[in-house]
Amino acid sequence: MSCPYERKAGKGAAASSGSGNIWPGRRVLWDRGAQGCLPRRRCSERGCTVLTLLFLVLLYFLPSIIGRDKRDAAGIILLNVFLGWTVIGWLIALVWAITAEPYSPVRLVAVPAGGRFCCQCGTFVYPGAHFCTACGRTV
Repeated sequence: MSCPYERKAGKGAAASSGSGNIWPGRRVLWDRGAQGCLPRRRCSERGCTVLTLLFLVLLYFLPSIIGRDKRDAAGIILLNVFLGWTVIGWLIALVWAITAEPYSPVRLVAVPAGGRFCCQCGTFVYPGAHFCTACGRTV
């Protein structure tokens, strides 16, 4: 709720009455605070519109940021981009990003062809060997 002392600066005796207008020629809105009426600056005059827009973009892509290292990262990002503008789609993407387990790549170990592994210690046994070289058990 704005203060009832809204006026256009620079006209007549009201502008020269020393009422504290710090933006001559601009319309000033007054905010009634504990010390009386104080000028209330608009957000665009202080440059916080860009910060607000940046915050909203980061908030919109929050599920994608959280889920970028998950196994289902592509699905989370696509859901967030295409259905994130709906509140339900954004919430589903956020829950999916939080609950998805992280991506763990499968590591392949190169093994020479024809060999076997010891059933007790798991060491590779070369072809033709009858005993494990690590534990001595019969292969």
